[in-house]
Amino acid sequence: VVAAGVFAGFTLLLIGGLCLYHSHQYKQVRIEYARNNKTIGAFADPNQLWLHKPIGTLDSEIRTLDCKPNEDGSERVCKVTVVFPEGMRKPLLIYTVGPVYQNYNAYMRSEVVKEVMGNEVSEGLRKTTCRQPQTRVWNVSGTEVPIVPCGMKTISFFNDTFEVVGRSIDVKNTAWDSDVERYNNPPDYGSPGKEWLYQMFPGVIDQTLGVKDEAFVSWMRPSAVPRVWNRYGYMEDSYEPGENLTLVIHSRWPLHNISDGFKELVITEYGIFGGRHDLFGYVVTIAGIVSFLLAGAAVAMEWFCPRQHMTDFGQITDFGHDEVSESCSDKE
Repeated sequence: VVAAGVFAGFTLLLIGGLCLYHSHQYKQVRIEYARNNKTIGAFADPNQLWLHKPIGTLDSEIRTLDCKPNEDGSERVCKVTVVFPEGMRKPLLIYTVGPVYQNYNAYMRSEVVKEVMGNEVSEGLRKTTCRQPQTRVWNVSGTEVPIVPCGMKTISFFNDTFEVVGRSIDVKNTAWDSDVERYNNPPDYGSPGKEWLYQMFPGVIDQTLGVKDEAFVSWMRPSAVPRVWNRYGYMEDSYEPGENLTLVIHSRWPLHNISDGFKELVITEYGIFGGRHDLFGYVVTIAGIVSFLLAGAAVAMEWFCPRQHMTDFGQITDFGHDEVSESCSDKE
């Protein structure tokens, strides 16, 4: 037991230290471009929550600006320049929004699985699954047309987009391959009389892809915690120390009805250990320390209160000794 505890402790400390080392090797910039007013309460400030800012994030890595959608709900375009003092190697772009409770049962169930798989479904099934009318029909010039696919997941789709001036963003390989393969457009895709994704979110959803657009597929996989972190795209270009990046933000996704809502774009390096996040490293390190403590406790117990066994004659004797010994509990 002691040997196993020492071995587990050493292994966990080694893994924890390795994770923490690599976490701090990955450079990042976090651009919080929209934020609602803070409210009073124990969890009012998302900056204090690891759900919003990963453990290990430095204040110098955070940029803030006001780029909420216009009051009438129309798109707002903002431009921001970011300097990389230490450079940036082929960054990954991640968007994060919250608090969004995608793990609520009503949200999870508001989707007709057969419909997103490309099958024709009855209106009765749509009404049963997508219960709120606004999740099933779309008003087009005073005429209500069915939304395909229906559901809260569809109408809440994150439709902000980002551009890097002079550079390209590869938006492929951002969703799970199994999800992309599972989703399909119906046989009548694109026909009039229905509201398709590319019509609801023009300039965001690729008409040729429909439900197989990876931005949509990523959004349809719900987050387990009150924030969403999804990959937006990759950049094949690296930035030298002191070089800057000019980002254009098309802010459309509404925040007005989300208390303490925030939207953020993360530009980060990544590797086999992911990006910057110290939480896992700390958890593994603490587990290693606990393993050493338990091993030490086992040694102390054996030293001060050696194990005792019953002999064939019913006497209690110390393990490995012939003489009779008192039990540890009787030693006062």
